[in-house]
Amino acid sequence: MYKITSMKTKSRNACCLSLCLLIALSCDSCSSSYEVPSMGQGDGSSSSVSVSQTTGLSATDFVSNIKLGWNLGNTLDAYPKIYTEWEKEGTIYSPSVTEKCWGNPLTTEALIDTVKASGFNAIRVPVTWYEHMDSNNQIDASWLERVKEVVDYVLNADLTCIINVHHDTGTKGWLFADPNDEDFIKEESKFKKIWIQIADYFKDYSEKLLFEGMNEILNKSSTWAGVNKATCDIVNQLNQDFVNIVRKSTGNNPTRVLVLNTYAASAAKSEMANFVFPTDTMKNKLVLSVHAYTPYSFCSGETDTYKESDIDGFMSNLNNIFIAKGYPVIIGEFGVKGSKSSLDKKTEWATYYLKKAKTYGIKCYWWDDGGSYKIINRHNNTELYPTLIDSMMLAA
Repeated sequence: MYKITSMKTKSRNACCLSLCLLIALSCDSCSSSYEVPSMGQGDGSSSSVSVSQTTGLSATDFVSNIKLGWNLGNTLDAYPKIYTEWEKEGTIYSPSVTEKCWGNPLTTEALIDTVKASGFNAIRVPVTWYEHMDSNNQIDASWLERVKEVVDYVLNADLTCIINVHHDTGTKGWLFADPNDEDFIKEESKFKKIWIQIADYFKDYSEKLLFEGMNEILNKSSTWAGVNKATCDIVNQLNQDFVNIVRKSTGNNPTRVLVLNTYAASAAKSEMANFVFPTDTMKNKLVLSVHAYTPYSFCSGETDTYKESDIDGFMSNLNNIFIAKGYPVIIGEFGVKGSKSSLDKKTEWATYYLKKAKTYGIKCYWWDDGGSYKIINRHNNTELYPTLIDSMMLAA
């Protein structure tokens, strides 16, 4: 999660004001003069790449088919210890330990059925991998089996599913977008090996399973917005690595729809402008994802008021930089805490947010962490806020 995009740690709050100002000042001047560099989406602009026409589910169709998405947050992405502590310990944790270590129960098929019955037709399953790997970066078989089990719950419910590399990036992870990182070559190699294994393990899964390269990658200074182009180019390089690995795999991977993030999954204009779609061998198989808890002061529960113009601004930027040029976009995380805002106010905000997104063809995934952002009670598989969910379904 990010401040426009996420709130997993209190330390991010300090950046909120500057980030909001950044977006507010930039939204009015954003125009189609921002050209997104692209050899992606199979436009054939690279003579070294043979581009095939779209086969099966296209990226545009995937986004169009989403009603409203839901995140299985703080579950398969949870970790008992940050990467630096885990690395010294060298422990490979069992799936049940990590899945429950942030307070959520083990995921069941009944939970996924509840999510579907509530009207959601797409689920994002964030996954953290490092605490289930050995010193040779080999993923533990039992962890792959558990991820598969949860993916099967989603697909058996006839929902689309996204899996990713989650808290391996970010302030507590090991993979950083930092041009001055002396360990980057080693980190990039590990990132590649993870995706080689994931791609091979799920290669025969249908097109209803999507891969997302990473989540909210940061530099080592944990800067959330306003980074330079060289930093964004590290993200572009990793996105290209990801696409290359999946396309070179077998089974259904050569034609699978893939999801890509900007730096920090940021919806700030500078990070979006410096994003480069990877070269792809297939046409219309790449989706851009950003995270936007906007405005942050409202979504984080710090205040009980918001301005519609904050939502209008960043969505206009998304449209001008990407959607108007034919690139499909999802908001992979959005949501609001329940502390200060009344249910009526949260419902009002979510309704406006989704209606505005709908005007641009943007589809959204609610961040449900089983805690302060939860809308589904995972302990008894019931809707926590039926009125909010019903209103979102009408707006989406």
